[in-house]
Amino acid sequence: MITMEDREKYPYCTDSSILGMKLVSGLKNEVLLDIKEHGPKAEGYRAVLTLMGKETNPHWILGRIAEEMYARDLITHPQFDAFWERYS
Repeated sequence: MITMEDREKYPYCTDSSILGMKLVSGLKNEVLLDIKEHGPKAEGYRAVLTLMGKETNPHWILGRIAEEMYARDLITHPQFDAFWERYS
């Protein structure tokens, strides 16, 4: 469910984008770290991709995941860059 608070937090995003950001921000650290290790083969990544639907760019999801890991201090800036280069 998308709330007015979500719309205020992400004023320039589509409903689909807001949903994706909420899905990624709701992932547990263990799931994010599994995605860091296994990339697109990770079960958590595939689950988000499935929930978002075929029309969603998989690289967009990986980007949001990388940003979430960085925001939670699960990866450093060089690790962020390496993750992005590896999977983009």
